[in-house]
Amino acid sequence: MQNEPMLTLDELIAEATALPDADKAILIDKLTASMDEQCTAPKTATIPPATLTKLRGFLVLSLFLYGIALALPCLLFNVVPTDSVGVSPSDPNDVYAMKGIELTFFGIIGLLFLQIPAIGWFANPLYWLCCITFIMQRYRFSAIAGIAAVLIGFGGTFSAFWFKLPADSGGVSEFTLNQLLLGFWLWLAAPGLIALVSIIGLLKQPARLSTRSD
Repeated sequence: MQNEPMLTLDELIAEATALPDADKAILIDKLTASMDEQCTAPKTATIPPATLTKLRGFLVLSLFLYGIALALPCLLFNVVPTDSVGVSPSDPNDVYAMKGIELTFFGIIGLLFLQIPAIGWFANPLYWLCCITFIMQRYRFSAIAGIAAVLIGFGGTFSAFWFKLPADSGGVSEFTLNQLLLGFWLWLAAPGLIALVSIIGLLKQPARLSTRSD
């Protein structure tokens, strides 16, 4: 079966004009309904290439900071006997610098034992939620998730200055937080960067809408 040749626009108009009045009315109603559906149908938002490149750049920078934080020492602990009254170790060299990847693992263990400083671990899933909503241009959610990650991560970790952590399975010694190292601040900078860029994106949105309306 051979394909019929497609009609030109003039031929379609001529055939439509030759239709009976009843058929013309039906055709007009169908065309009107089709146009209304196209006007009311939700339009798929497309991200301009330049905007998408910027988003990817900020996201890559944030992920880079997060990865560096996992590899660097984040917290410096003193190792003290369990029955020790002071926070300083008897041996000045009896300290331990814990890397970010170790903190991520021990944070999960701390949650299982209901340790208060382990609350800071929740900054990690909040950070990933922040990244996902940011690339989707859901700036309000990414800003909230990023700020929450910074506050929870800082507050939970800072509480380790007052709450001692077990340093071994036998309960012989404990960790007391002595210092926040570079890796810790890079860990907080990762969600902080996304939150900052998200807030800037929120502030620019009204300007874009007013420009489009003009």
